Amino acid sequence: MKDHFEIVVTTLLGLEDVLEKELLDIGVRNPEILGRAVRFYGNQEYLYRCNYELRTGLRVLKPIRSFTVNSEDQLYRQIQKIDWSQYLSNSKTFAVDATTYGTLFTHSKYVALKTKDAIVDQFREKTGQRPSIDVTRPSVKINIHIAHNECTVSLDSSSTPLSKRGYKTEQTFAPLSEVLAAGMILKTNWDKNSTFYDPMCGSGTIAIEAALIATQTPAGGYRSFGFETWFDFDADLWESVKYRAESRVKRIDFRINGSDMDAEAVEIARSNARRARISRNVQFFKADFLNFDPNMHEGVIVMNPPYGERIGNNEDMISMYQAIGDQLKTLYSGCDAWILSGNIQALKLIGLKAAKRLRLNNGPIECKYHHFPLYKGTKEEKKAESKEPIE
Repeated sequence: MKDHFEIVVTTLLGLEDVLEKELLDIGVRNPEILGRAVRFYGNQEYLYRCNYELRTGLRVLKPIRSFTVNSEDQLYRQIQKIDWSQYLSNSKTFAVDATTYGTLFTHSKYVALKTKDAIVDQFREKTGQRPSIDVTRPSVKINIHIAHNECTVSLDSSSTPLSKRGYKTEQTFAPLSEVLAAGMILKTNWDKNSTFYDPMCGSGTIAIEAALIATQTPAGGYRSFGFETWFDFDADLWESVKYRAESRVKRIDFRINGSDMDAEAVEIARSNARRARISRNVQFFKADFLNFDPNMHEGVIVMNPPYGERIGNNEDMISMYQAIGDQLKTLYSGCDAWILSGNIQALKLIGLKAAKRLRLNNGPIECKYHHFPLYKGTKEEKKAESKEPIE
């Protein structure tokens, strides 16, 4: 279609399939999975919807030019071939973000600086003036992606990463990304209509994201986006996208729970839930998972316990992971447990057989995300129950 253009939504490693499903759910046709991204062709409405509704997207990019580049001077010349007056004016501000892969371009900040120089010089040559740089809230954010000698120049319609929802102004040590939390939840295939529990909740990210998913609350309802300051911003279309998304929000008749042994963390989680306007649907309370009986025999448990140092050098970490396994076996039969950990050796001490072992990254930490079905009775009995004919 004439008004359709290429859109690339970036994500975290391991969440590409979840992002693809989210895009299909909002009506995108023929999405293509790339490394840490999904590409498709859509119109301005889809660009807005991706920013407002997606839970596992990081940035929504609009590529405007691709080319082969083999030197810094060639990069400068190719950037100058773009007519930047289509996207910028002297009264607007801009910023450049660059990522590079390969041995040809190894310093992303220098690539960003070279791009900035090319844009500024073009305006000076044409108008005698130049737009200013604003790295915090630019009118236009430009993304440069160089893989070996292939360069793609994009407009970043999100500007600030979508992982920064806007509700989490307080956080505990080593907080979990909202995008990672949402991806972890969606990986469980939770039915969004039954008990959900994070027993080591920290600042509450997993439980809050679960409540947003269950109520169909748009992930982007707490913030602004880069496209709102673009030349072609359509205010009426934007209001329509937000109105239709908000109209799909629903009430739920079950509680999503989060607990932590740290009272301060519980208060932070409650404050974040209030800012997310979801506190009626999620309950946070103080409890030590290793000494707490929740009377829970169905539903989904998702947790992100501490990773600690190398397992052989940390007796507390050894005993904690062993106790997690004991607690799950003893008190949570009938549930599905999912555990994310960057301590692979510690995960082996859970003492349960993992049905799935997924690879995810928590920031720079390579993690495993394991699924432990906690069967009532034996596994064979569970299989037999599932094969009983429906009358």
